[in-house]
Amino acid sequence: MVMIQKSRNRSNKLPLAEAASPAQENEFESIDALADTFHRFMRPFFERINPILHSTVWRGKRFTEKHIVVMMAVDMYGPMSPSELSRAFKLQKGSLTTIIRGLCQSGMIERQNAEGDERSYRLTTTAMGTEFVEHMADQRRAGFRRQFALLPEAQRHEVRLALDTLVKYLGHEASE
Repeated sequence: MVMIQKSRNRSNKLPLAEAASPAQENEFESIDALADTFHRFMRPFFERINPILHSTVWRGKRFTEKHIVVMMAVDMYGPMSPSELSRAFKLQKGSLTTIIRGLCQSGMIERQNAEGDERSYRLTTTAMGTEFVEHMADQRRAGFRRQFALLPEAQRHEVRLALDTLVKYLGHEASE
């Protein structure tokens, strides 16, 4: 039997769990099946899709997943502070500092000091950084064309609709 746990009360003690109704049990079975599907998806994702999204050589230099995450984040969300990047993408501040320094030295991003606070700054993409982001978009399209060329069009459409539904549900509708 599936159990539902109530939220914590003011004393910070958890109340006893209540039994789930049959309707809730059916809903949980559906959600559990979704979780199992995501779990099965992770291996092919890491083996076949993640390299398309998070690995590249550009202008003779190899970029790591963390470099790409920082570049894509600053491009998608606009100017960001290192603290915002660290929190949003679970990047260690020490390694993030090294990544930022390298991207600044490469001319991909630049620091803009915050007004009135010499220690604070935000990161923005440069023209070269924008070229890199465009390269990543071209690489993504080419990689997906190779990866999914043999999947019948009707199934590609179903996958796209399912992913669109997931994006909308999770509240991250891309604004293009």
